[in-house]
Amino acid sequence: MLVANLRHTLRHLQRQPIYTAINVLGLALGLACVLLILLYVADERSFDTMHSNADRIYRVEQILDQENGHWARAPLPVASLLQERVPGIEAIAQVQRESEPLMSSEGSDIQFYEEHVLNVGPSFFDVFDFEVVEGSAARLAEPNTALLSRSAAARYFPDEPALGQTLVRHEKWSADATTYEVVGLIEDMPQNVHFRGDLLLSIATDKPAENRKWNTGAFTYVLLRDSVRPDVITDQQEALQPILDANYAEGMKLSVIPLTRIHLHSEATNDIAPQGDIRYIYLFSAIALLILLIACINYTNLATARAAQRAKEVGVRKSVGAARKQLIAQFLGESVLMALGAVVLAVGIVQLVLPAFNVLMERGLTLPLAHPLLWMGVLATGTIVGVLAGAYPAFVLSHFRPATVLKGDVRMRSLPALRKGLIVFQFAVSVVLIVCTLVIQDQLHFVQHGRLGFDQDQVAVVHTRAALPEASAESFQQALAQHPSVMTVARASGVPSEPTAIRWFRGRDIENYDGDTVILQAIRTSPELREALQLEMAEGRFFDAGRPADLADGIVINETAVRALSWEDPLGKTIQSGEQTLTVIGVVRDFHMEDMRTDIEPLMMQAGAEARRFYAVRFNPSDVPGMLAHLEATWQQFVPDMPFDYSFLSDDFAAMYRAEQRLGQLFIVFAMLAVCIACLGLFGLTAYIVQQRTKEIGIRKVLGATAADLLGLLSRDFVVLVLIAFVIAGPLAYAAMQRWLSDFAYRTELGAGVFLIALGLALGIALLTVSLHLFKAIRANPVESLRTS
Repeated sequence: MLVANLRHTLRHLQRQPIYTAINVLGLALGLACVLLILLYVADERSFDTMHSNADRIYRVEQILDQENGHWARAPLPVASLLQERVPGIEAIAQVQRESEPLMSSEGSDIQFYEEHVLNVGPSFFDVFDFEVVEGSAARLAEPNTALLSRSAAARYFPDEPALGQTLVRHEKWSADATTYEVVGLIEDMPQNVHFRGDLLLSIATDKPAENRKWNTGAFTYVLLRDSVRPDVITDQQEALQPILDANYAEGMKLSVIPLTRIHLHSEATNDIAPQGDIRYIYLFSAIALLILLIACINYTNLATARAAQRAKEVGVRKSVGAARKQLIAQFLGESVLMALGAVVLAVGIVQLVLPAFNVLMERGLTLPLAHPLLWMGVLATGTIVGVLAGAYPAFVLSHFRPATVLKGDVRMRSLPALRKGLIVFQFAVSVVLIVCTLVIQDQLHFVQHGRLGFDQDQVAVVHTRAALPEASAESFQQALAQHPSVMTVARASGVPSEPTAIRWFRGRDIENYDGDTVILQAIRTSPELREALQLEMAEGRFFDAGRPADLADGIVINETAVRALSWEDPLGKTIQSGEQTLTVIGVVRDFHMEDMRTDIEPLMMQAGAEARRFYAVRFNPSDVPGMLAHLEATWQQFVPDMPFDYSFLSDDFAAMYRAEQRLGQLFIVFAMLAVCIACLGLFGLTAYIVQQRTKEIGIRKVLGATAADLLGLLSRDFVVLVLIAFVIAGPLAYAAMQRWLSDFAYRTELGAGVFLIALGLALGIALLTVSLHLFKAIRANPVESLRTS
């Protein structure tokens, strides 16, 4: 019986190639989306789980007052405090991240600006399970030692063993250099860790002065002993508080976060690397489920639409003795067989598009084709999807009575509301995805082209990393300006999109301020920065090169700093910084140093020779290639031993939204796929409606109805379904996008225009899909239509 049913199923599917292809393709596309998303979600959730003691590793963070927030780094002395006063700690590792230092191999011209450089000690390997393949990690206790990853060793020492060689770090704030002996090699760190390290430099090399240790931060990781709860650290807060208050900041609290939650759940700022977001995992998981449901719904609608065509088959088989359960098994078998075919096709689609998906998501995902669990899961998924998708058609078709069917009197009156409800569900999902896509694209355009408080266009930034000696800073600035396309050149220690320094001031050092502590972003700059960035002044003046007092003791603050300091008349107010009294000479209008997810922070700018890490070059676009060639030639003249590095400020800001750009591109892809799959469902319902109303169409044509009349009549139901879907989807999409936009401190308005566009697209797509099928019925000969039984 099983073989006969299988033979009958294959013969039936072969006789209906279009129907089979649509079903298999719809399910395959849905399953491929699900498989891609599951690969991504599994990778995101696997971060830091490769360590054998991952469940016992925690990061110690600091929480300041509500205004100053939650920081991922803790002061350097916190590690020794915890080791001395907190029981149950097995090991502590502190990590400091270098900001793209220039590294080179001694005696060669091989040099790179390295993105993944960490300062660590030997205890780093007591906490984490990164494999040392050559040499000894214990030697990191010695100053001027380093471990390299295999790939880093191949870059710096391609023709000789790296062990024992010398690596050079060129200092950021001087022309000096620090040498490191390579004492070991490690395996390249996997991608699914929340920080990367290609060069591990001994943290003992740069010992801060005793009075600055509390002002130096580090990412602090603790390995607790078995059965010790992380509360053991926070329980000691009261005992540690007097020390923290006296040496660091009053009211500073310690908090801990499990290692495996850092990537997706961390709420701390200034993290060691950009992290993920658990909300996106929930979002993509929901999208995968919705797309799979849409694909299953398509099968139900297509099978129902064909029910009348198979009615006589059911009647004949019942009349010769086939039981209902045999027919149910037959139809479920067809569904499962098509679903299994769709699963195999989905695996092929995923394998084909995975390289492009990896480029889009900046990942290295692979499909483990040789793993038996993959195929077990695939087969189980195909079977479950096949049964779920084919259950309703199977039970409906097997319910037909033979006598009624053989007389040709088949009416598919069962559950019409369900069929239409499924179409409404499909288009509600499609409308939500369309709205989300439009809003995301609109927000990305807003944050990249909205008012930033400065002009980011036509500004090139030369990244010197302070390699220039202080004596050459102004000469280099003047030389860069010697090109017809260069309008002005400014020096600065920080520019928008780049990290800035932080200055802490106690309340007693600030004139007319009653608070305990104030944290200000701090920039050293030259007077030309205002013109280079087109900054606007709210009060007072920017630095004037003709006024020595401005350059010696003057500061310019932003409007947010004025509010933070509660100053009504800020000009002339003073801040004591050690032995120096700083005087406010101007207030600049707020401008964004960071992306628009975050609020503008209080900022102070000060003139000084230290302003030489970045050179902001405003230019006119008449000769950009010539201007860039001039910048590089000038660089080679002043710093011949280091590579020239520049960027455009507009590109730097765009790069800050790379995650959102990927999200927007994914939404476009998933929205298009969801709509395409939903259109297959519409095609099925259209086929059913046309089949049921064939005689009506013929009669109306005989009575003089035009094609436009018939198209409007038959399309009306679908328009109503799409409108119902929109009414349901609109509030859901609005709530979802309001939640997403809340992550941005500055965001676009969620107006009605986006929803009207989404409605128009949904209606247009639905009517186009319906029309393709209706035109065939409308153009048919009415005589043939009236003969239809």
